[in-house]
Amino acid sequence: GESLNDVEGLVATNPVDKLSFKLTPAGRHAAEKASDKLVSYGADNPIMWYSTWNDASETAHIIGDRLHTGHDRRLPEYSYLDARGMGLFEGTSQTFAADEIAKIDARDPSEPPPATVDGTPNESVLNVAKRVQQMVSIIETHSTGEDVLIVAPDSQVLSIWQAAIAGAPLAGHAAFAVEPGQVVMCE
Repeated sequence: GESLNDVEGLVATNPVDKLSFKLTPAGRHAAEKASDKLVSYGADNPIMWYSTWNDASETAHIIGDRLHTGHDRRLPEYSYLDARGMGLFEGTSQTFAADEIAKIDARDPSEPPPATVDGTPNESVLNVAKRVQQMVSIIETHSTGEDVLIVAPDSQVLSIWQAAIAGAPLAGHAAFAVEPGQVVMCE
């Protein structure tokens, strides 16, 4: 769902701030609509893996409550689902950063965004793909044959994963971008 940070339109990917961003009323409504969509897909008491970023956590709990998913099936994920570290683009316009990141990703999926001196993470597409693959391996080990719902704090994590699943070039992952609150099915 849409967070206050999304409304501000600024890049915020430093895990130090992961508890700062709450959902907007529109974000809460989008989470409710997402749960309705999941019900229409036949989701019934899925295992939920959600990022501990505040907006993703809030979204997951709204959906979990509406799907009657027990808290024992809501599994917080503390690092594999973190937002992609944008390095020097932290605090800049999301539109500007998206354009610059797309150029970097197209040039070389192993190239990260420019680094900062304050330690803000800066991750390449391949860095994110590796941690998402590790997360999927853990999920597969714990959740064989069950519906799994993944709630991430940003589109980059999910678009890179979608590109990998589709066998598409990872540099073009932006074609798989999702909006806050959007539901995407993977099989």
